[in-house]
Amino acid sequence: MLQYCRRAVGQLVLLVCLGQGFVVVVQNNSGATTSLSSLADGADSLQPGGRSELYIYSVDSLVESSLCRSRIAIQAARRVWPEEVRKTEDALGNFENFDWLANKMSALYSITQIGDSPDAMLGTDAVFLSRLLLEEQLLDKGRSKGKGKYGSRYHPAPVDCRENVNSSKVGSRPLTVGECWANWHELREVLRMKYSIDGKLDPLPRIREALAEQYKQICNGEETSPTLMPCFHDFVLEDTSSSGGQLLRARRNTALLLGHESQLNWILSTLSAAFGSIEVDFSPEVSFPFNSKYTQKGGRLKVLVGHAESIVPIRQRQSGSPHTPIVLLVPKIGDEESQSNMVETIVEQYHPTNKMISVVHSSLEVLKRCKMFLGEDPPGVWGGVGRCELPNSDAKVTLIFPKWAENMSMTHDNDAEMDPWLNSISERSLVEETSARILQAPNR
Repeated sequence: MLQYCRRAVGQLVLLVCLGQGFVVVVQNNSGATTSLSSLADGADSLQPGGRSELYIYSVDSLVESSLCRSRIAIQAARRVWPEEVRKTEDALGNFENFDWLANKMSALYSITQIGDSPDAMLGTDAVFLSRLLLEEQLLDKGRSKGKGKYGSRYHPAPVDCRENVNSSKVGSRPLTVGECWANWHELREVLRMKYSIDGKLDPLPRIREALAEQYKQICNGEETSPTLMPCFHDFVLEDTSSSGGQLLRARRNTALLLGHESQLNWILSTLSAAFGSIEVDFSPEVSFPFNSKYTQKGGRLKVLVGHAESIVPIRQRQSGSPHTPIVLLVPKIGDEESQSNMVETIVEQYHPTNKMISVVHSSLEVLKRCKMFLGEDPPGVWGGVGRCELPNSDAKVTLIFPKWAENMSMTHDNDAEMDPWLNSISERSLVEETSARILQAPNR
């Protein structure tokens, strides 16, 4: 059986039936072909919501949030060190417009919004960075006048006669973006000691509280700036209106790993703003602080919320639903559950019922730690993609580093390219794989 299907993106999908399985080949306008998947046990995993597959995403692989999370970190720094930050702002002047600082922090997003721990995923490093960049800007002494390719983007505009008052001095200058990026691991530990509360208390607990308070204010409507809300990548969703439906559904079994429970309402509000009414269902064994204004019975998009260990019962409760929901998985903060711990729990719980599990995570550290529980054998290659076979199981796990994520750096991408356990792919390639379709042969 040979079947063709013209895709909306101008590609030709060739479906070849070989025995019991299918090989899906995508041909683009230039004539190049890519084999997306070879499935010996039939077409189940290429059907929307097919049970033989699961895609696990990190927040930053589905959400564009570098600018808004940088602004959240700046506001949190004002809460943690109110006097110190105010004095620095007063010295710089005209700090009502701090776009330059948000831009500079966004350029360093690949070091402050990655990691495996809840603190790293919450963004505590960005709060330290915001205070560092403010104090470093004082060393500029008016030399960067807010002009030019980098001056206007990463430095504040001069105010009144401050550039004459703050004349440049030999031997003092702020750290460059590159210097902060290259030395961040050392800088972070130094800053944690330097910026202690009252000269003696660890600032990290207060930073966690400040970020949680900031997220809460945003979701309660106390902070209404649109720059504090991220944009959601909708390629994981499918609109059923073309087939007579009114709902959105996930193209595949889709789970989104939150970095911290404080981000739950923030993500729900993002989904609500992007797609309209959503219906939220919580796993009965857990409870989270939840803002009910983002949910509506019979909403266009179904969202399930729970811990990683409840992934199977969550799915079982929705087995009869015609529309595949998105699952938001929240880490156990009391247990300091890391991202890699969550992935391991999901794989252990899910692989007996799933033939294929794909982990799409924008933190290289998380993906490398996931290798530790996938066995010692190098991955096999199917259709140009490396997939790890689980010990004593026919299930396969694919580790994917997303090239499109905002917190991705070229260094991390090169590292992923050289690692045989990891697959560094573009957003287009993933869209092609998750939106592939099997067409039934016509009756003759």
